[in-house]
Amino acid sequence: MEEVCSPSKCFDNNDNGVLICVLCKRKVHYQCSELPTYEIHRILSNTTNLYKCIDCVRVPKSLTKKISEQNYRKVDKEQEVKDSIITRLRQELQIKTNARNIIKNDLESFLSEKIKEIETKTRELIKEELSSTTKNITEASKKTYAEITTEKAKEIRKIVTEQNDKDNHEKTDIESRKRNIIIHGMREDIKTEERTHQEDEEDIQSLLKDIDVALPPLTHHRIGIPKKDKHRPIKVSFQKESDKVWVMKNLYKLKDVPYIPRFSITEDFTSRERKKIKELHEEAKQRNSLNTDQTFVWRVRGNPRTSLRLAKISQK
Repeated sequence: MEEVCSPSKCFDNNDNGVLICVLCKRKVHYQCSELPTYEIHRILSNTTNLYKCIDCVRVPKSLTKKISEQNYRKVDKEQEVKDSIITRLRQELQIKTNARNIIKNDLESFLSEKIKEIETKTRELIKEELSSTTKNITEASKKTYAEITTEKAKEIRKIVTEQNDKDNHEKTDIESRKRNIIIHGMREDIKTEERTHQEDEEDIQSLLKDIDVALPPLTHHRIGIPKKDKHRPIKVSFQKESDKVWVMKNLYKLKDVPYIPRFSITEDFTSRERKKIKELHEEAKQRNSLNTDQTFVWRVRGNPRTSLRLAKISQK
């Protein structure tokens, strides 16, 4: 029996519809060749009959082995290159890691030394401070309670003496001002001191005449340095305190005078008394700014030498 279609294990002796391999002359049925229809048609239409069976076109093992060896060598070479690159990268990483560790160790050593240095200086400072404090305490402890009391008593006596001197000076100052009044806002034409003094005397005498007070000659002078467009206050000194009191009591009569220049008359207060009056005026101003009741206002009333106070004054 002639072997037919051995590639597909077909042993049909029928030679109809077979292809003949140009290499091994083996016959293969069309349907056993496993070729697509268009490929069979191409072979049949070709007069040279270029069909090759599967056994003839199969790659020989020797060739397959040769190709495999080449591929293996190629892959092995590529692997060697990859291993070389990986080794180099590991070496560079190790170098950088070592450098980082060196920097880290140097930094830790530097910081450790600085911290130790700061701790040492701090201990020295604390030691010096404790030594100084201990020395001061030791020196202070040598003083007896009586010595400390004596020193404090001296300080207290000094403070009391200074306050008494201030009070005595204030009393003397008040006593020297009891016969005086201060006239604010009276006209002043700056010419000569002599002419100004003469005009002031005429104005004062006119003022006393307006309130029906006849007094013996008195003294007066302007306070401060002459300034343009500003009237200096006039200090008027009477011979007796009772004269001053009499003038102050009769000031209400100025209301009946047809024309009175814009001026005011106060007692001659000390700087401490003026400060107290100013503080009360500021307090009255503050209270009035916060006051919502329009039926009254706050005003300063009284005298700092008797009774100075804030009082509610009806608006009516």
